[in-house]
Amino acid sequence: MRKAPKHYAVEPSQGDAVYFGDGSIKATMGLEIQFVDYEKMECRPGRTEDCVKSITVGNELENVRTASPFTVPSNVPVRIADVRGYRILFTYSRKPGFVWIYSPESCRHILDMAKAVAGGEDELRRRKIVGYGVEPTSPLQLSHHAIEILMEMAKYGFPISASGFMSLLGGTAPVTIAGALSLHAAEVLAGIVLTHLIDPCSPVGFSTSIHVLDQRTALCSFGAPENTLASLAGIQVTRELGLSCFANVALTVSNIPDFQAGFEKAVSAALVLAADA
Repeated sequence: MRKAPKHYAVEPSQGDAVYFGDGSIKATMGLEIQFVDYEKMECRPGRTEDCVKSITVGNELENVRTASPFTVPSNVPVRIADVRGYRILFTYSRKPGFVWIYSPESCRHILDMAKAVAGGEDELRRRKIVGYGVEPTSPLQLSHHAIEILMEMAKYGFPISASGFMSLLGGTAPVTIAGALSLHAAEVLAGIVLTHLIDPCSPVGFSTSIHVLDQRTALCSFGAPENTLASLAGIQVTRELGLSCFANVALTVSNIPDFQAGFEKAVSAALVLAADA
């Protein structure tokens, strides 16, 4: 762990470089399949125009340092939705950004676009405008497609977050926070070791995304207090390892932007920010 690079800068196609691992707090936009139109009060699949509008808004938000299309464009075939997302990002965003990458084939197309945007392979390696969050499948699995994408990304020395996303208390992980965090840490460290073996120059990070399975509905309960408690515990582990830390907070289970949504988002974000994620 001492040998793994922990600090790096990303220079977007437009705008200023953003430094990671420097100890400062950075907020990022979410990225979801569904889009909620509050004017019409309806939930629907996202479209390309929603992505463009979202990135335009994100460009103007001073405290948001990492952008995303905010929703997956449904008006293209799903197998190329990630490619379309990155094309929109490269075209409109003035900030570093991300899109979930679905397949090794998409990854290679995205890398070709990134080379064109950066001005060649050498510039792409230096500017690091693409990254990847490799997501283990709890418990203790790495899918073939995730490993293939990781290997493609690591060839260029891109930042890779061994996310360990969405371990579910009482579902894919033990029901206790301590047990789930132990499993989660093992998954994340396995991803970091694999990344370092492929390319020792690839920067790595740690994600504390542990959530709760609602036993009644079998859905992920994003607003549960255990989500925040698990993130706070994960931050302690991350500090011990000396890695940059991502926390999946400011979330809610409310379906509308009401008091419940504001309370759940604000409390989880405030506590994790105070803990220096």
